[in-house]
Amino acid sequence: MLALVLTALPAHAAAQQYVWSVPSLDVMEKGKVLLEMYTYLGPAHPRSVYLGPRMVAGVGGHVELGLNVSNNVRPTSESRVELAIKWKPWTSAGETWQLQLGAHEYLPVYHRTYSLGSYVYSQLGRTLPGGGRVSAGGYAYSEDVVAPAVRGGAQIAYEQPLGPRLTLGADWVSGKHAAGYSTIGLYFEATPKLYFSAGYTLGNTALREGNHYLAVAVSWEAN
Repeated sequence: MLALVLTALPAHAAAQQYVWSVPSLDVMEKGKVLLEMYTYLGPAHPRSVYLGPRMVAGVGGHVELGLNVSNNVRPTSESRVELAIKWKPWTSAGETWQLQLGAHEYLPVYHRTYSLGSYVYSQLGRTLPGGGRVSAGGYAYSEDVVAPAVRGGAQIAYEQPLGPRLTLGADWVSGKHAAGYSTIGLYFEATPKLYFSAGYTLGNTALREGNHYLAVAVSWEAN
């Protein structure tokens, strides 16, 4: 099964599914649960709103499962349920390098344009001196999820701590389709269990037509 959906924030106090659009290198420990609410706000006319809740749980064996509900409120109304899995099959000594695999399954429930969709990826990550992290890999979407045909490409992410509570995060997904974006923003750890993120996302195409938005999320580690 799979793991996906839109935003997330990487604070070091808790794991999460995404940096922004690219899956994070974090995998939650067994028994840990993270709850999150995220939204995308498009400032260009016609203004768009996209929001949804997310739950992520560690199940052991370096595996994390996620359940997301995505709602495109404006300019069109549509919803889907997303099931996600993230697996870290290999980590080097000292956790300098790590390999990560993942998948997401999409089930549209309102204004369906396809019956079932998927997103799969693999990426290699490295922890840098000073605590920064970089990851790079490839992805593939099934037909009709982000384009009429199957689409694949590259995804890259970078995280850099700026202090004990603040982290810079940036990522990029290649492609001239609905998933092709670059995002940069900040994550703020309010408490060891509560943190916030805000960033700005730019589409790889159609910027003058309003293909850009503000991404905001709040996350809470439930246990």
